[in-house]
Amino acid sequence: LVMTNDDPEYALHNKIASLYIQAHNAPNNLKETEIRHHIELLEQKQKDIDAEVSQAQLKLNEAQALSKDNADQVKQLRRKLLKDSV
Repeated sequence: LVMTNDDPEYALHNKIASLYIQAHNAPNNLKETEIRHHIELLEQKQKDIDAEVSQAQLKLNEAQALSKDNADQVKQLRRKLLKDSV
């Protein structure tokens, strides 16, 4: 007995086999979806961390510039005081 695509019984067997395959692969598909979602969350966290690091670097740069300006002002005041005291 040979079944063809036109045979309703063949179509039914084919559909059943397809459902078994889908059922078998479903946990893997769910795991893959969960893993991809987890990866997306981690990538978003990485972007957030990168943004925080960038902001912290800007603040550090500003603080260093301010510190340098303050050091320069202190030097100028010392020079002025030395000149005034002489």
